[in-house]
Amino acid sequence: FVVALTSTRASVRWASAAWLVAFAGLGLVSESRTLFISLCVSLPSLLIVFGLLRGRLHLRPVLVAIGVGLVVLALSVELISRLRLPEQTPFDRSAALEMIASDSRPALWAVYFDLAKLHPWFGVGFGRTVPSRTYDLAQNADLRRIDRQGFVHAHNVLLSLTLQVGLVGLAIWAWLHARLLRLAVMCARARGEREKAWAAAAVALVLAMLVKNSTNDLIVFGNAVLYWTLLGAILGRIWWGGGAESLTL
Repeated sequence: FVVALTSTRASVRWASAAWLVAFAGLGLVSESRTLFISLCVSLPSLLIVFGLLRGRLHLRPVLVAIGVGLVVLALSVELISRLRLPEQTPFDRSAALEMIASDSRPALWAVYFDLAKLHPWFGVGFGRTVPSRTYDLAQNADLRRIDRQGFVHAHNVLLSLTLQVGLVGLAIWAWLHARLLRLAVMCARARGEREKAWAAAAVALVLAMLVKNSTNDLIVFGNAVLYWTLLGAILGRIWWGGGAESLTL
């Protein structure tokens, strides 16, 4: 989004737009509804933070981005829901609403929330599957009735972190993100337009991560490496940026 909106080269902007379309296509093929939600959250949040940092927040493009995003989101979620269902849903009913109504994750969250109360302050140990092994959830009949794979992890990054490292660990994790984003914004204020755009991108990245992992816990292994690498690269671009002339794109 940043490159597509701020690059001075038309070819680079078109290449970035093509990549966004391809990325959305991957989400459609993988039937990931939260990926589309993350995309629709990223662009308005980027535009809002960028506008505030520039001191010129234009509501029209923000509202247009939100409106278009909601339409694309509704169509994509409905299409993915129809692809997921084993039987075709009549077109006079919404497949997305049916899947939301029958989603097993609220019941899973209730079970894991009760488990989090057992060790609320420091959790049971770091690692996505540590709570499952600690409480021997693979043998939990209630979880298996809710979802056959429900014993693996909590399917929510914040709840999963609370189970692992408790409220103290979750507070440290949230504080770290808040400090990094504050650093990005403070540095960008004294620099050029591009640095302000990258600071907005840092905020959008964190929000997209939270949205994507609101129904799952994917910040592990390669995903975690990619996330922290992107966030670190953005912060480095802001910190060492020398103005518009220093950007290669």
